[in-house]
Amino acid sequence: MALNFTHPHALGLAEARRRLVEESVRQGIEVLFDSADPNSGEVAAASPLGKVRARFQIREADIAVELIKKPAFVPESLVQGALEDGLTKLLG
Repeated sequence: MALNFTHPHALGLAEARRRLVEESVRQGIEVLFDSADPNSGEVAAASPLGKVRARFQIREADIAVELIKKPAFVPESLVQGALEDGLTKLLG
């Protein structure tokens, strides 16, 4: 699986990280931050079709995303669209 994309935001690194943490707690989404880089990590969420896992790196003006696992038989484009929609709602 080689789906990588970036999602721009104008919040700055600290605010983007704060929003990601708060929303993940609110929705019960598992977020594990890397011990070596507190702005990178992995997120896992259940969807109606199966589990989705992605790596992320929050940066000053964007967030980089790499899809690790998606439900079988679901096109990458559909998963990417759902991830981007969620990031737009969260980060603008």
